[in-house]
Amino acid sequence: SVKILSLFYLELIKFDYICLTCQTIIAGLFAKDPSTLRRVGLVLLQLPFSVQRNPKQILLADDCFELLKIPKDRISQVVTNSTEKHFGRQVLKHENLEKYFSSKVPSLKEFYSQKINGDPKISSLTLLANVAQILQRYEFKHTHGEWINSEKPVLDSAISAQINETLDMTDKEIEICKSVRTEMRLAVNNLLKDDGILVIPTTAYPPPKLGSKEIFSDDYQNRSFSLLSIASISGCCQVTLPLGYHDKCPVSVSFIARHGGDRFLLDTVQTVYSSLQEHADTVAKSKLSPNAVKQEHSAEAVKEKVSIIL
Repeated sequence: SVKILSLFYLELIKFDYICLTCQTIIAGLFAKDPSTLRRVGLVLLQLPFSVQRNPKQILLADDCFELLKIPKDRISQVVTNSTEKHFGRQVLKHENLEKYFSSKVPSLKEFYSQKINGDPKISSLTLLANVAQILQRYEFKHTHGEWINSEKPVLDSAISAQINETLDMTDKEIEICKSVRTEMRLAVNNLLKDDGILVIPTTAYPPPKLGSKEIFSDDYQNRSFSLLSIASISGCCQVTLPLGYHDKCPVSVSFIARHGGDRFLLDTVQTVYSSLQEHADTVAKSKLSPNAVKQEHSAEAVKEKVSIIL
């Protein structure tokens, strides 16, 4: 059965029985339905009561959808249709996160000059992916380094290489990465405010085959961490929702709200979940091409405008 995955910033969840790989990234939970997710989330996060609010803006990160290895309309069209049904077309907005983060996270430029050897093609999303990996490895080493040195466990060669890579980082480079994290939270909070939801693909690639080596490729790592790093670095809350299958592989979408907007995010997910599943089934079962689906949606939009005029 499909599950909903919710990721929360670790400052809000502190349990002695959780073994953390790093201190400031994410902890998460799975639930079989949005109602269970919401109830458990409210209990774990000890969120105070508040009146449910509808989002006033739902932002589709267009450049993130360009990273997809499946037709982007398979996800974006589902979100668009569901949003228009519940909140109206005026709520939908489009955002280019590459440009936004480039202007709002100045420490990325400093990280770029320190770590990247002048490659002009490196995007801000790729830089964020690099920062996320560095912080994850650094904090893993900081958290478990003493145990590793004393017990000398047999680790996978890839993990050992990543741990050793952090030894080559200078204190200044680590501080720059921490500055990126601070600026990212401010940037995402300013983008979403108290009433916004950011929509991104959960992963760029379909699930890899067992034993596949593609997960170690630079392209796979960069695309995957570019999407994962947005919420993990900023400390924002994220919920991942299943949207059926494409070519027999599971498809999902992620909703992100500002840091501290957990209840707002959980309420929004509960509102739109059923509609998302209905539209996902419609798109998946349709024999129309992605272009035809888009044309059909445009035709429906014209009908709606005509009916309003009449």
